[in-house]
Amino acid sequence: MRRFGSNCHIVQFEVCNPGKVKKPPPPPPPPPPRPPLGCKVVQNRIDMSSPNVICFPRTMKVPVVLAELVLQVCIDVDITLERPALEIKRVNKDVSLDECKLVPTSRKNHFKLFISGFIRKSIEYATAGPVPANANAVCGSILHTTAHIPFNSCTEVTFEGKNFPNFLVSSDTETRFLDKSSRGSKIEQKLFSHSVHYNEEPYCELVAFEINEFDFAKKGSSTHLPHITNERTFTTVQEQIVLDLLVKVLQNQQIPISGKHDHDEECEKRWDCDHDHNDGECCDHGHRKKCRKKCKKKCDHDHDDDDDDDDDCDHGHGKKCRKKCKKCDHDDDDDDDDDCDHGHGKKCRKKCKKRCLKKYRRKT
Repeated sequence: MRRFGSNCHIVQFEVCNPGKVKKPPPPPPPPPPRPPLGCKVVQNRIDMSSPNVICFPRTMKVPVVLAELVLQVCIDVDITLERPALEIKRVNKDVSLDECKLVPTSRKNHFKLFISGFIRKSIEYATAGPVPANANAVCGSILHTTAHIPFNSCTEVTFEGKNFPNFLVSSDTETRFLDKSSRGSKIEQKLFSHSVHYNEEPYCELVAFEINEFDFAKKGSSTHLPHITNERTFTTVQEQIVLDLLVKVLQNQQIPISGKHDHDEECEKRWDCDHDHNDGECCDHGHRKKCRKKCKKKCDHDHDDDDDDDDDCDHGHGKKCRKKCKKCDHDDDDDDDDDCDHGHGKKCRKKCKKRCLKKYRRKT
């Protein structure tokens, strides 16, 4: 009798009978996807029926000089050279501005101007080579060191007159409403108003600079040159600098364009013109001083522009003539032939007064 070993076992047993085997149930549907985390705009509605406001101002946008000021900066700096120097030969200097900010203060028309920059300094110096014994000359090469010396300053600027920086302030307001009980506000309902004005930032322009300095070898960095008396080398230069800067503060602003003979409101206020220039009744003038005076004198008189009245004097409205004309009160009647054709002299003015009195008595 044959025996099976312990390593034998039934792996799988299936009976193929399609008539009796049931189909497995369908898998359940997958769960709906979760909404993604985060915020988004669900719907955007734009109303294009709002009118546009267009303005065509007669202005031009140009840089306006707000102030010119002189700044003085004092600097104390140490510059270390690459090799020991025997003598400074030449120094070239240049100044550049990195930042210029105009900050208002609590006082009216008072600002603080913060300026920072650097001095570019190129130093050419002579070096000393090995000196043999009993030598009476020093040989070496010419080297250079270029250093950037930073500086910063703060000064107060007070603006006066028309030169003033334009700063429009932005606003942010919130309006709340009462609820139905009138005991508290509606948390879910608010009215917001946000107004932003973009301003032109003031900037600086470097016009000129002046540097006065005192250079000397720093103590502890100089050594005697061997074999030659009264000769020393140094490795560190100490500089005490007084820097004067001429700076302009500017801002881009819109200024009006003044036209020639516009006859608008500003022109009328400026020239005190109360008459119409289009009718041609007054003189055709260019608003000069002399012509303006004449125009006032003409406009102060009431002339009858009738062709039948020949009694009005044809005068140029000078000072003397205007005084004489005011003193003479004539009745410009066509029937009265007593009015004299006069030049308003002294004698003629006396006669004119007598005739005026006679006429008055006859009428009364």
